[in-house]
Amino acid sequence: MEGSIKPADDMISTAKRQSTYWKQTSINDRITYLKKLQNVLINQLDHYVAWISKRTNKHQLDVLTGDFLIVFSALDYYIKNGTEILNPVKKKSPFPFWGCTSYVRYEPYGVVLIFSPWNYPFQLSILPIISAFITGNTIILKCSDQLPGFAPFLRSIFDQLNLPDGILQIIDGNAMVGQTLIEAKPNLVFFTGSHTTGDKVYQKAASLGIPCILELSGKDPMVVFDDCHLDRAANAAVWGSLVNGGQACVSVERIYVQSGIYGSFVEKVKDILKKIDSKSFSGMTTKESMEHVKKQVMDAINRGASHFRPDFHDEPFPIFLPPTLLTNVSHEMEIMRDETFGPVIAVMPFETEDDAIRLVNDSPYGLNAYLFTRNKSRIRRMIPLIESGSIFINDVVTNISNIHLPFGGVKCSGIGHYHGREGLLNFCSPKSVMQNNKNSGRNVNWYPYNKKAYSYIRNWIKWRYKAK
Repeated sequence: MEGSIKPADDMISTAKRQSTYWKQTSINDRITYLKKLQNVLINQLDHYVAWISKRTNKHQLDVLTGDFLIVFSALDYYIKNGTEILNPVKKKSPFPFWGCTSYVRYEPYGVVLIFSPWNYPFQLSILPIISAFITGNTIILKCSDQLPGFAPFLRSIFDQLNLPDGILQIIDGNAMVGQTLIEAKPNLVFFTGSHTTGDKVYQKAASLGIPCILELSGKDPMVVFDDCHLDRAANAAVWGSLVNGGQACVSVERIYVQSGIYGSFVEKVKDILKKIDSKSFSGMTTKESMEHVKKQVMDAINRGASHFRPDFHDEPFPIFLPPTLLTNVSHEMEIMRDETFGPVIAVMPFETEDDAIRLVNDSPYGLNAYLFTRNKSRIRRMIPLIESGSIFINDVVTNISNIHLPFGGVKCSGIGHYHGREGLLNFCSPKSVMQNNKNSGRNVNWYPYNKKAYSYIRNWIKWRYKAK
């Protein structure tokens, strides 16, 4: 792996040169490197968790589960299933192509440029790397400049795999570095980050004809009906809103509770918050994020929201924001419209199922949605009506870790998917192949044209496609 930082054009050129070699390696050869990565991570797991925890102000349990557990799950899944997923797939050859063999090959794009964010820096770097790597692409990873030192940290891990030069290159830098890398024309761009930045990446890539997979912002709703398991819903709301300091695209960011249990739900949430020690929470990774959250909370309070904060006597991280419960909120407030990305629990009541669907869909985002109810008929009705890439019933957040399922958003939350079989194939360019195995000198529809050929094809069409 390249350990030195090169100019963008040089990085892309190196990756393209190596792409011809790398795509000809067998899937099993690539899987061998993934097994090495698995062993490196297992052998030094505590060290890596501690390193990330210290630099992101996150609780080590949040790092272990959010950054590493899903990576091990993905490595295990693709090591076991990658060959089968990427094997050519035989397709039918209809009668007009009698004598032909048809199949689809899944080939690498070439050079994949990956942009990773700072909130789950390890997970959101490694997962797209795994997908691009096993499919035979060469990779350039551009890490967020909000987390200094992460790029060399990640290079030190991959250096232990002894990859051929140019297969994986890792760099950090500001927006100009990212723009320059796109202008150097990789074959695919994978971006994880805010909708605002993602839109700029998409426009730049589109102007150059480069396809994109975008995993963008969320404003994920949680709907709590009066027939739910109330204790479970309240505990889920607290954890789903506050895990990782609320800095997750799949965090619970707006909670709608049916009016009959609204008061009881709010009181249970308060009781849970009072019992949790501050040392259980993660801090904020950047001061800019903390100020953004404070601004949204103050906007809500100034517009009439009520707030509750547990009485903490210490702050476990240098950048720390105590959790805030907001009630009497509305969609007129920024806290219920724009991504918060911080430790806030915002709760408002609703009356009917139709009201819940309207509130959930009253957002430009559609990443994850959470539904708490025991009514199976209601679940079946609501699933197709909720505008969201994923839905988790009676649970929160961790459905992103089910590596068997594709993950991605709708509306302003993204384009495309990764994870699972479907996600892996998004890092491939499907190539359709047909082979004619007949030994005749010509096909019936070739020159010279004649009435016999016309009659034969016409009669076949009328017989085959006549409405039954």
